[in-house]
Amino acid sequence: MKNFLFSNKKNIKLVAGILIIFLILFVNLAYYLHLNLFLVLIFLSFLVYIMTIVIVNFKFNFVESFGLLLFPAILFFFAFYFTINIFIPLFNLYGGVGFVVLSNFIYVIISLILYASLLNISIIRASYIDNVPLAQFSYTVNYMLSVVCSYLVFSVLFMKLSSLLVIISVCIFVFILFMQILYFLGEYKLYDIILYSFFAVILIANMSALLIFYPIVGFLSALILSICVYIYEGILIHIKRGELSKYNIFEYSLLIILIFACLLFFPRWGIVGGV
Repeated sequence: MKNFLFSNKKNIKLVAGILIIFLILFVNLAYYLHLNLFLVLIFLSFLVYIMTIVIVNFKFNFVESFGLLLFPAILFFFAFYFTINIFIPLFNLYGGVGFVVLSNFIYVIISLILYASLLNISIIRASYIDNVPLAQFSYTVNYMLSVVCSYLVFSVLFMKLSSLLVIISVCIFVFILFMQILYFLGEYKLYDIILYSFFAVILIANMSALLIFYPIVGFLSALILSICVYIYEGILIHIKRGELSKYNIFEYSLLIILIFACLLFFPRWGIVGGV
């Protein structure tokens, strides 16, 4: 059975467009009315999850329902939560029209990212039934979106939660993320997806436990963990496809050097040390 939304590009554009406009207006209204933004974003994330199920109009299995369908909702929630807590307070300095323009511009960017995520899922699911020329491009876009989502999630977790909750939350998120990533490739069996996702949890959880007690700011901790996700994800993709080249090894080596540089030069030792 074909996806009835994907079978007509106008349908998915219409549905996603209406959703994006609604989300922007709803978030703006919640902000100006001083509503509980956390609860508002939970509700809107649930709406995005339902919309993902509508767009992915197929029978889906455990991996899809646990990872693939959750990804847009997770991306949406943390993108808005990160923006409202970090960027929006800065825009208050401009006041008036400047604040409205800048905040809405960020909302539009987030909505475009959400649209890209929904479109990617629709393309990949359809590619399992019909040959879709954009499928390979969608893999690349999803690769980058997963790294962006990782940074947003890790940033919020390190800002808002205690040490134990950070580790638990990181484990849950990384497992869901890699379930989505590996299923998206369409080249792994369910056993392999769960196994490699579990290995990712062990790797990132240990790294996050180290960073919690390491005297470094939360944003840099999030960046380091995101680089770890990028490296592990890239290695899995290249090994599975037999495309792990010297260039890839050189790229990942540079990123590992960047991690060590962050750990060496940016910690806050003592009262006045570091940055």
